[in-house]
Amino acid sequence: MKDSVTRFTPSERWLHNVVMFSVLTLLLTGVGMIYFNLKGDQGATRQSLVRTHQYVSVIFLVAPLLLVMMGNKGVWKENLRLLTTWGWKDLEWLMKKPVSALFGNIHLPPADKFNPGQKTWATLAVAGSKALAVTGLIMWSVPSPILAIMIHTAVGVGLGLALLGHVFMAVGNKDTRPSITSIIHGKVDAKWAAHHHPLWMERQSRRRVDERPEFAVVHLHAEYVTGKS
Repeated sequence: MKDSVTRFTPSERWLHNVVMFSVLTLLLTGVGMIYFNLKGDQGATRQSLVRTHQYVSVIFLVAPLLLVMMGNKGVWKENLRLLTTWGWKDLEWLMKKPVSALFGNIHLPPADKFNPGQKTWATLAVAGSKALAVTGLIMWSVPSPILAIMIHTAVGVGLGLALLGHVFMAVGNKDTRPSITSIIHGKVDAKWAAHHHPLWMERQSRRRVDERPEFAVVHLHAEYVTGKS
């Protein structure tokens, strides 16, 4: 990709994609089980859905831990810090974003590697996954745990609805659609990244100069030649 920048490392992409496919499988099998429960059908098809749901849930819980352990610890620490750090600018972004989506021409506060919408989704996904894991283990080990089933179903439906919003922003929204390439080969257009994630791009540029000081000289020379100095 011309004028691209690496947004996600291989382990980050593997984590996202494994979680994405496992969550979709869990949602579909969960909906299927609800359908057969409403019909009062406890036959072979429902049992197959139950087994698939259980096996994929193990992948959903174990695979991310293994990928984090095998990945770049510095990247994971920074991601955790960025995803869990909130400020007034984040709240301003969240309040202005719906207005911007409807009417446009609304200046949003600059975002880092993850914008506040992505941070909100990550928070909901982690909290919801924990609730699903706990209630799922109870359902797996205790006969007819009615309360756990109700919580598990409600959280699953809520998480599914939140996921629709995440998918829309990744695929349906033209402004953020270019980011879809980042979960495929890890790169995004540099101009797009500078516009949507300027704080992250600024930090990446500083790191690049710190690691290779000659880039600073090249950058200054380019500004002089183009008359931007």
